[in-house]
Amino acid sequence: MSSDSADQQDSATLELVLFKVGQHRFGVEASRIRSSGILPDYAIPSIESLLSLSGGENGRRRQCLTVKGRNQEYELSVEAPLELCALPLETIHPLPAAVTAVCTLPGLRALALTDTSLILLVDLNALLALVEGCS
Repeated sequence: MSSDSADQQDSATLELVLFKVGQHRFGVEASRIRSSGILPDYAIPSIESLLSLSGGENGRRRQCLTVKGRNQEYELSVEAPLELCALPLETIHPLPAAVTAVCTLPGLRALALTDTSLILLVDLNALLALVEGCS
């Protein structure tokens, strides 16, 4: 194996869009995000409601996140600001099966441990299934 391919393996990353719910940082795959912008005049689901967490009514500025679903796009309300980042794959740790079995946070699939924070990685398919179930 050449050193170039070893360097490429060492630098493999996952592109994420990060947002906060309360004091917790969450991440979703950036490839599924179509756009972000100002909130529309009509009601859209909040990420907090899909995650079964409080925090959406804290008076902080919010943004509309347009997410690619399986058959359509969805709009979700998230707390601003959003952050785009590339996390090294070695910082991402899937949840153990025993934790997944008792976890009540919908869509939580992995944790990312960086030098400065813990990021909860959620599966957008699981969250969007909740939106589809409500419509």
